[in-house]
Amino acid sequence: MFFQQLGGINAVCFYTVDILKVANPNFDANIASIIIGVVQVIFVLSSMFLVDRFGRKIFLVTSDVIMGLSLTALGLFFYFKQQTETNTHSSMAFIPLISLISFIIAYSAGAGK
Repeated sequence: MFFQQLGGINAVCFYTVDILKVANPNFDANIASIIIGVVQVIFVLSSMFLVDRFGRKIFLVTSDVIMGLSLTALGLFFYFKQQTETNTHSSMAFIPLISLISFIIAYSAGAGK
């Protein structure tokens, strides 16, 4: 349980709406948060069956790698947004949402078990 909390799941879940509002103010962050919650439920249920079939180790290692890459992409997005000090291009506005969704999927599949 201690290592699950260190993975950052609480920060991601508690601040999803705030992260998405800062990332793209033209985007409805509340709807995106609901979508992320639905994705989490779906992948928690589906991963229960897959972990028993393929084993926990492969899911845990894969999960940790994907979680790290997702948070790195999210951090880089905000770093470059701060460096340019302008609104992000519409082609980049999806990066925080995709990063959060992939983080939730990876956590549900491995580290959350």
